[in-house]
Amino acid sequence: TLYGATPYSTPPIIQEEIDTLDKSKNPVFKNAQSNYFLALNDGVIVGRVAVMINWVEVNQLKKKKVRFGWFDVVDDINVTVALMEKVYNIGNENNMDFIEGPVGFSNLDKAGMLIKGFEENNTMITWYNAPYYYDHFKKLGFKDLAVWVEYEIVLSSFEESPEKIKKFSNLMLHRYELKVLDFKSKKDRGLKPIFFEKIGDRKTSRDQMKINLIKILESQGFKIKNKK
Repeated sequence: TLYGATPYSTPPIIQEEIDTLDKSKNPVFKNAQSNYFLALNDGVIVGRVAVMINWVEVNQLKKKKVRFGWFDVVDDINVTVALMEKVYNIGNENNMDFIEGPVGFSNLDKAGMLIKGFEENNTMITWYNAPYYYDHFKKLGFKDLAVWVEYEIVLSSFEESPEKIKKFSNLMLHRYELKVLDFKSKKDRGLKPIFFEKIGDRKTSRDQMKINLIKILESQGFKIKNKK
């Protein structure tokens, strides 16, 4: 694989990626369209790209842009050019004004291209990419739209954390009716370990997996408030 030997790349959950791109499962397709392309060299995959148009963004927000994401490529700018030509063509066919990426279908999806910190582990909300990606796009004339900085904040304890973090944490606890569990004192708190059974395989639908998981949790004494 492209990043198989890279210890800093965090691979996505494959089924979530498939579901996101599946028109029968992702509700975004009610107002969006997409095309997926692979670049091949002698039968070997050397690049990929997803080309998307979010029609809510275009028609309601008046942002006539074509999006691209799920972009990966070997270090060959000719492959990048070939993939981006697909993006250009779809944008032109739909009278779009500009291109933006790498992004997802909306601003709730993963976005951005790594330009620094290649020796750090990426998180599951970000894409990891090699340094040459940025070089390719600079040579093609792309400009930075925004620059985001990701921080790792290490806290010794919740009590010593800043007030903003305490406020945000308490907000999440109340909004989603969560509980704080101290796993270091499991024995003292009378908690017992849970051994999860298999809830499904690749052929099991997400809805059925959820049903199976709820059954297991209820058998362990958990009360599930929202089973939808």
